[in-house]
Amino acid sequence: GVPLDGRADLYALGIMLYEMLTGIRPFEADSSIAVLHKQVYEEPLPLDKFRPDLSPQTVQLAATALQKDPAYRYPSAEEMVQAIDAALQAEGLYGPNPQATVVLTQMNDSALLSRSRLAYSPLAAQTAASTDRRAGIPRWAIALIILLATAVFLFVAWNAFGPGQGPPEIAIAPSPSSASEGHTPFGQVVFTPDIIAIAPSPSSTSTAEAASAATPTAPSSNNLPAELPVNITASPTNAPTLPPTSAPASNVVGGGSGLIAYSAQTDRGYKIFTYDLTTGEIRQRTTVQADDFGAAWSPDGRQIAYASERNDQFDLFIFDLETGASRNLTNTPSDEAYPAWSPDGTQITFHSNRNGRFDIFVVNADGSNLRQLTFNDIPDLGPQWSPDGTQIAFTQAIDNRRQLALMNADGSNPRQITFDPSSSHSYPVWSPDGTQLAFYMVPELSPASGIYVIDVASQAISRVTQEEDFEPDWSPDGQWILFHRRSNDNRVVYRVRPDGTDLTLVTADPPNAREAAWQP
Repeated sequence: GVPLDGRADLYALGIMLYEMLTGIRPFEADSSIAVLHKQVYEEPLPLDKFRPDLSPQTVQLAATALQKDPAYRYPSAEEMVQAIDAALQAEGLYGPNPQATVVLTQMNDSALLSRSRLAYSPLAAQTAASTDRRAGIPRWAIALIILLATAVFLFVAWNAFGPGQGPPEIAIAPSPSSASEGHTPFGQVVFTPDIIAIAPSPSSTSTAEAASAATPTAPSSNNLPAELPVNITASPTNAPTLPPTSAPASNVVGGGSGLIAYSAQTDRGYKIFTYDLTTGEIRQRTTVQADDFGAAWSPDGRQIAYASERNDQFDLFIFDLETGASRNLTNTPSDEAYPAWSPDGTQITFHSNRNGRFDIFVVNADGSNLRQLTFNDIPDLGPQWSPDGTQIAFTQAIDNRRQLALMNADGSNPRQITFDPSSSHSYPVWSPDGTQLAFYMVPELSPASGIYVIDVASQAISRVTQEEDFEPDWSPDGQWILFHRRSNDNRVVYRVRPDGTDLTLVTADPPNAREAAWQP
C-alpha cells in the first residue's frame, strides 16, 4: 500500500464534518467493498449540493480535507485549524481570537498514524425530504458543528502528545491494543473457531525480489509484496457444527441441484451461509468475528472462496465444505476481494489495491505463483473467468462511472465493451455457455438500475429487472439469474428468468442476504 501520514486524519475529520453538516456520509454504497471503492476512486458530492446556505469557506474546508491525493489536503493540522477559523468567521458568528485559538506548532503529521482508519457501513440513499429538512439548519448550529469538529480534532491531537509538554511536538504513538480498540492488532489474526491453514509463504529469494519492485513494469510473478507473517491463535481441532434451519417450502426453487452460497448479517458480522435448493435448509458456514463477502464456488462445488475483512483490510480465504476448515489465501496490508475460480479449479483471480490502485491478479489455488494481469491507471475490478478459460470479464472505473471490459486470460488484449457515460455497469458474470454476461447498474450512478444481460458478440444489452438489484449469478443450466434486491433497510435473494419473467423469492433469512452464488 501507499505510506500514510497525518493527513489521513485530516481526511477523517473531513468525513466527520461532512456528515455533521449534511446528515449523510460522503461515501455510501451497498457493501463494504463498494464503500471502500468510492472512498478511493469517487468524489463526494459538494457540501453546497445539500446545503446551499453554507459559506464558500465552509464548503471548501470539507472539500480540501476530503481530497483523494494527500498532496491537495491541508499540509498540516495547524493550517486546517486556520481554515476552520476562516469558515467560522464566514458563517458570521465567530471572530478571530488569538488567545482562544490553539496553534499546533512543530507538528509531525506522521504522528497521527497510530489511530485505526474509520470503517463505514453502507446506508440507503437519503430522500429529498430529509435533504430539505437539513437545509433549514440555522447558522448558529453550523458554527456549533464546526466548533465541535474542531474540539474533537484538537482532543485527538492532544492525546497524541499529552498535556504539560509546552509547544506540541508529536511523536508516533504505539499501535492500539486489541483490548483498547476492540480488534486484533495489525499483523496478528485470530482465527477461531474456524480451522485455518496458511498458504505457503514465498521463499526468501522471491521475497527480496518482491520487496525491491516498487512499481510494476510488466506482468511478472516476482514484482509483488511478500505475504506478511501471521500469528495464529490455537483453534479447536474441529469447526463447530451449526444447527441448520429450514426455509418455507415455497422458497425451494429450481435451476439446478445443490446449494446457493451467500452472505448474511449476524451478531458477529456478515457470514457465509448456504441454502439447499432441494430441502430449503439454511446453514451458516463461517463463524469468525469478521465480515465475509463475495462467496465464489470452486468448479467441483466443494470449496467456497470469499473475502474476509480482518485487521481493517480484506483478505481472501477458502472454505472447505467437507472439513469445515478455512484457509488463508492472501495476507497483505492491502485489500483483496471478488475472487473467481478458473474453470479447471487450479487458479483464482481477484482484484487488489496492493500497488496503490485496484488491479486484477491471479494466484494458484494453493497460494503460489501470484501474478498481476492489469497495469492500468484506472481501477480494474471484479474479474470473472469465461467458461472456456480463454477470457476474463471485469469492470473498469472510468470518470466516476463503471464500464464492462474483456481481456485474454493472460491479461493481453484488454478491451472495453460498454460505453454509456451516463451509467455504471458493474461486476459481470458469464452465462454457462459463454455467450452472455449478466451485470447490474449502480442505482446512485445510473438512470435505470437493475439486472441486465449483454450479448458478448453483438454487445446488445437487455434489461432483466427494474429495481435496486445487485450481484447477479447464473444457474448451472443457464435458465435462471440469481441476485439480491435492496428494499428499505434489508436485502433479500431472488431468482428470475433471463427474459425477466418468473421472479421468485429464494431466501430472506438471515436478514441482509446478499451476493448469492449458485453451486456448479
